[in-house]
Amino acid sequence: MQKSLLSYKQPTFYLQIMPFLSIPRLPLWWGLCMLLGVSNIQGQSPYLKHFSFSEGLPSNTVYAVYQDKQGYIWFGTNLGVCRYNGYEIENFINKEGIPDLDIFGFYEDSQDRLWFRTFNGKLGYYKNGQFYNENFDCALRVKNPSSLIASIQEYKGSIYFTYFRKRILQLDSTTKQLHDIKLDKNADLVQLYNNKILTALRDCDSFKVHSLGALKTLKKIPCPSFLELSRSASYKEGWLFSNYKTLRYLDLKKGTNTLLTSFKRDIIAIHTIDSLVWVGTFDGAYLLRIKNDSSITILSSVLRGKKVTAICKDFEGGLWFSTLNNGVYYDYNTNLNIHYSTKNKTEALGTISSLSVDQDQRTWLGFSKNKYGYGYPPNITFKEFSRYKHHEVRRIAFLGNKVWGLGGSILGLIKNKNKNLSKIPQLIFAAKAILLDEEGNYLIGGNPGLLKIPQELPPSHTEKYSTLLNRIPLKFRLIKDRVNYLHKDLQKQVWLGLYKGLFKLEGNQILEIKFKGKSLEDIRGICNYDWQTFLVTTSQQGVFVVKNNQVVQNIGVADGLNAMNCFKCIVDQKKRAWINTSKGINLLSGINDSIKIQDISFELGLQNEKIVDIALSNDTLLFATPDEVLSYFPQSAPLSSPPILIIDEVRVNNIPQVNINNLELKPHQNNLRIAFTALSYKNNKAIKYLYKLIGVAHKWTTTTHRAISFDALPAGRYTFQLKAINLRGIESQLLEVNFTIAQPFHRSIYFFLLILLGLGFLFYLLLKIRITKLKQKHEVEQRTILNQKKKAELEGELRVLEQQALRLQMNPHFIFNALNTIKGYYSSKDIQKANTYISKFSHLLRIILEHKKRTISLAKERELLNLYLKLVMLQYNTNFEFSFTIDPSINPYEVVIPSMLLQPFVENAIIHGISTMLKNGKITINIQRKDSQLYCSIRDNGIGRKAAKQHRFSKTNRVNAIDITKRRLELIQEESEGEASIFINDLYNEQHQALGTEIMLILPYKEEW
Repeated sequence: MQKSLLSYKQPTFYLQIMPFLSIPRLPLWWGLCMLLGVSNIQGQSPYLKHFSFSEGLPSNTVYAVYQDKQGYIWFGTNLGVCRYNGYEIENFINKEGIPDLDIFGFYEDSQDRLWFRTFNGKLGYYKNGQFYNENFDCALRVKNPSSLIASIQEYKGSIYFTYFRKRILQLDSTTKQLHDIKLDKNADLVQLYNNKILTALRDCDSFKVHSLGALKTLKKIPCPSFLELSRSASYKEGWLFSNYKTLRYLDLKKGTNTLLTSFKRDIIAIHTIDSLVWVGTFDGAYLLRIKNDSSITILSSVLRGKKVTAICKDFEGGLWFSTLNNGVYYDYNTNLNIHYSTKNKTEALGTISSLSVDQDQRTWLGFSKNKYGYGYPPNITFKEFSRYKHHEVRRIAFLGNKVWGLGGSILGLIKNKNKNLSKIPQLIFAAKAILLDEEGNYLIGGNPGLLKIPQELPPSHTEKYSTLLNRIPLKFRLIKDRVNYLHKDLQKQVWLGLYKGLFKLEGNQILEIKFKGKSLEDIRGICNYDWQTFLVTTSQQGVFVVKNNQVVQNIGVADGLNAMNCFKCIVDQKKRAWINTSKGINLLSGINDSIKIQDISFELGLQNEKIVDIALSNDTLLFATPDEVLSYFPQSAPLSSPPILIIDEVRVNNIPQVNINNLELKPHQNNLRIAFTALSYKNNKAIKYLYKLIGVAHKWTTTTHRAISFDALPAGRYTFQLKAINLRGIESQLLEVNFTIAQPFHRSIYFFLLILLGLGFLFYLLLKIRITKLKQKHEVEQRTILNQKKKAELEGELRVLEQQALRLQMNPHFIFNALNTIKGYYSSKDIQKANTYISKFSHLLRIILEHKKRTISLAKERELLNLYLKLVMLQYNTNFEFSFTIDPSINPYEVVIPSMLLQPFVENAIIHGISTMLKNGKITINIQRKDSQLYCSIRDNGIGRKAAKQHRFSKTNRVNAIDITKRRLELIQEESEGEASIFINDLYNEQHQALGTEIMLILPYKEEW
């Protein structure tokens, strides 16, 4: 008797992945027979991108992978769900609203609700950025959710949930309520596909197919009693389903149950994609083609050894594989495969350093640890040179029946087809290139230059380079410059690629070929294009085209190359040139016409891979990375799917908007940020975005950023238009965001009405203000007139005072005495003294009379006072000390003081202070600066003011001088901003005896220029 599912005790691991299970085991004989359908599948492994915990997945246990209608890729894991947009992986757990952490599948209905197949049986879905569960919607609350959800289907608007084994729930589209679909209590198998229910009664020998709406039994199909349906998928007129390792087809039209094939491990996923069937097992995934006679062909396999739980094909044709314990794998280009991998052999072999293919299409690999390998992948034979274990094999050359390995200090004969080699020869020589000329001589190039080794003097099995040089005639050492490459074109002409240029070998002579007078530097490779043309690659100058022995073109980054540092070049049968550069692979076509350049490495997503070498094997291009050889079929159709463009978010003043259709914004809501994503999983880094904001600009702007900000937009109607373009120039659908920013209040009709109502009052106020301003203007004009009048009076008074000061300076008594002195000199016939006196006196008068400015420099004032005092000493026949000191910080030629200001005080000091002293008279003038003030001190050691009053001096002259000076200072202070004042101090000693007088003048600091 067949036992039910619950009768068996399952291992913990199986209980966690119940949708992948079935219970009974096939008989051993049947299993062995069915294994014949899945024999060893030879072929290359696809080149896959891997997503795991380190790439952002919450767990490496992934139960399901699914693409929604928008284009996002979803992953169901044991720690929640993830959404991938090609750039970032978003993880969602219970706090975001998912009904369970264990998600085994997805289903998207006609209302764009993405439902989750949960392990706990609770219902939930995602829509418009929000998760919904029973806490948000009571209609989703399931009574007694006993097991996981096996499948979900929509029928006439209602959603049906099949629970593992015995239950179907309907979410009615009309009542929005959940209710159970009644089934036979003995029903042991329940599946839901294409609006039909498949059940099998316990201990029954047939399946029953019911219509979903009326639960009417449509058909009975034979079912062996030992079968247990584990995984299933709709296919043509029926279902595919698995029973552990076997795959069966249930044809509803014919009413047959057919065994298709069997696998080595249990089947845990079945998917129908493009009329083909993908089967996921505990030992990888298999692609099947089912023929009309139910026979199958296994087209390929992938991820052998991995537990593949789900397969999904995205809108670009890429395949996604979810696995248990190994994360997710993405086959983004089904034409790019792993030809051979050395990842588990790197320690012994080193990294791949060269790649070649011989005439028999064998793959030859050189490695960094003095090893090489050859064969048909996956069967590669590895060998090493017997010496110099740390030299790398940089090139493998095929010359006739011999294969040579070159690199480092190695030039070794690897293989001779005519005989087996008992010992591998080695030539210690820094060889970079080897060639056979038309006479059968060896041409060997490297760091020491170019050697021509005749046929009769071949290199022996083990020979040092020094020995080789000794036995080869000097005439065969053609050049000493470093040779990077040797090439024979289709016309049998030998070309040398040197570090310093391209040369043609004619006999034993070489001729350099230049481009526009410049040498081709550091040549890395040469390849034939046609009978007349070949290509030359360089390390810094890009690619050169040589035609009829002339360099006709230089191709560089400006022409479309992804780098100027180029290595190897090869040309396929379709006259396409493949160039290996420091930044990947370039494809050049139309060499003799209009050159077109494609960045193949970028297009294939290999822009971050280091491409060591390239080679052609028939129509397949081989790329060598440090630890893998990849194969690519260039004749395959290029990427043609347009990217799916999605507006992720619109923020207004940094606040996200829920509804972005026809936004009505307030005047202050004029700062927008629009975030978007173009879904393209194959190569999203090549996506470019074009946008324009109609209302501001009508030209498209290109960017690679995924967000655009518009700040401080004025009021008005706007339309933001956006589109994306992929690497092939294919555009996405045009998206638009319409929004309106309202006019501010000051531009509204209400504001203008308010303005009209206030115009009368404003006119009155303006008129009143105008009258007031006219009055104020009249008053200002009156004050201005008075001020000008006062200023004129002050200037007149100042001129009078200056004239009075001049008269004081030209004291009549002093002039009279001076003339008497001159007369006395002449009377005494002292002509020399008379002439000297007259010269000084006339000089003094000239300075006083010629100086018409109101100010005088300190230097000029010092000169004037010196002349004046010398005349006084001659006149009075007396002698006294005089000093005029100026602060060193003051430039006496630039700083000025009012003219005719100091002399009257000096004269007073002489007449009233020291003239009565018999000897030791002294007058000191000191000029100091403090901030913006000038302090002028005039000090004498005379008898003092009190004693001077007792003498009969002219008081009128003295009083006038002081009064005039005080008045001048007052006027100066009114004119300037600084202080202008005078202070007179009597000097006394400790016994209160007079020591003289000090006059202190405080003036504004002023420079002439």
